Amino acid sequence: MKVSTRWLSRYLDIRIDGEELCEVFTSIWLEVEGIEHLETARQ
Repeated sequence: MKVSTRWLSRYLDIRIDGEELCEVFTSIWLEVEGIEHLETARQ
């Protein structure tokens, strides 16, 4: 499953970067396969 930090921040108060978030997930036995950094589209 892919989850964006923007979507996740709607439900949780996230004040850490993606790398630290992966460490938190793996510490509670959630598997993280990788991190993708995407640019937002500007109009």
